Amino acid sequence: MTAPTANIYGRTFHCRYNGFTGTCFSLDVDGKRYLITANHVVDGISDEGHIRISHKGEWIQLGVSLVGINTEKDVAVLAPEVPVGFGDPIKATSKGMIVGADVFFLGFPFGIEPKGGTEINEGFPVALVKKGIVAGLVQGSGEMFLDGTVAVGGSGGPVIRADRLPKEVVVVGVVTASQDEVRKVLDEHGSETNSTYFAHPGIGFATQIERATDLINANPIGPEVESYGS
Repeated sequence: MTAPTANIYGRTFHCRYNGFTGTCFSLDVDGKRYLITANHVVDGISDEGHIRISHKGEWIQLGVSLVGINTEKDVAVLAPEVPVGFGDPIKATSKGMIVGADVFFLGFPFGIEPKGGTEINEGFPVALVKKGIVAGLVQGSGEMFLDGTVAVGGSGGPVIRADRLPKEVVVVGVVTASQDEVRKVLDEHGSETNSTYFAHPGIGFATQIERATDLINANPIGPEVESYGS
């Protein structure tokens, strides 16, 4: 059974900004490190600001510079003051993705951090892994639909190809949202009441990774790593 490898866990982080928690991940481009997340996770962040990263059970402060945002596609890229994370290099391309392809996506839904994960991940909590398929692609727009449930806290996590594992990690997208629907609770007679609940159709949304790498290429200000992929 193919599964994500250690280097993606060492690059996926539980993050917090302005009271909102989500997921971000690191990517090296031309020997420089960046943090990628959904824009709404760090909504309103300034050019020079701070986020918090979960490490050894505490929220540590990390200075960041804003590389760029794409509000339409809900993607943000940050340059950390230090190249946080570890693991071998990961590739970033959605080229060759087709509808029906198997993917994994990682994150921290509902803020869940599995116990004991920090002991095997250099102090960082180990992200939860979900598996789905690419349910749809909108060519030219960068939109990707996932047949897999995305929960609050999972936004900003990486979407990776399953067919390239374990040989290499290829990130194809950034988790951005889920589609919840508010429905009325019915009584025993089938009539609507004033109570409501959230119904989830099982479809998640992601943005193809090129929307993030475009921002990096336009403003390559990430900190250099001592050795590429360190």
